[in-house]
Amino acid sequence: MRRRKPLLYGGDESYEVELGDEVEFNSMWTGPLTHCGEITAIYPRKHELRIRYRDEGDWTKKTCQARVKSASIPLADVTLIMRAM
Repeated sequence: MRRRKPLLYGGDESYEVELGDEVEFNSMWTGPLTHCGEITAIYPRKHELRIRYRDEGDWTKKTCQARVKSASIPLADVTLIMRAM
């Protein structure tokens, strides 16, 4: 069994992608806003991350809260904000 190289965040950083990391992203799939969320799944072959975030552009009428959504985002569109504890 071959061991894959770990996924790393872009830029000059050498931080490995981990579940639970708080990240910021802006993707054409989630609209024009920049969102912050938490990584819930990592797809190394596709270089994508599953991120759960609050969409501040989409509010519920019942509770007047931002909707919680989930999306698969390319690793290139993601920036690390805070490491998971």
